[in-house]
Amino acid sequence: MQFLNYFDRLTEKAFRENTARLDSNIRRKLRERPEDDKREVVGDNDLVMPFFELCKRLFVWFPGEYVADLQVFAEPFTATYQRAYRFTLFESDTAELQEYLDDYPFGVGLTHNLERHVGVSVPLTESAA
Repeated sequence: MQFLNYFDRLTEKAFRENTARLDSNIRRKLRERPEDDKREVVGDNDLVMPFFELCKRLFVWFPGEYVADLQVFAEPFTATYQRAYRFTLFESDTAELQEYLDDYPFGVGLTHNLERHVGVSVPLTESAA
């Protein structure tokens, strides 16, 4: 299960445009570097900063107690399901998610993903809420 908020239309458009610019910048730098140079390529700061600003504005997974209300509606309505689950995010969970930003200058999590970015797994327990 994943918990995420989709971008509004304008934010999605800007994200896609910024991602394309960053990807182009990194690819150009990869093409231009000497063949024997295997160091990671960093995108230009002005192309990376919008992603840091977006994350700062939209990040919501801070340490604390949360309740998620799961509602499944099916047809026929006899198959409807609703339960509340609670989960806790610890400081280490938030820190792990925020560490992913360290890879933004390389395009990781923006133009491509890495296996080590697996997210945070937290146990859910049924809640009376």
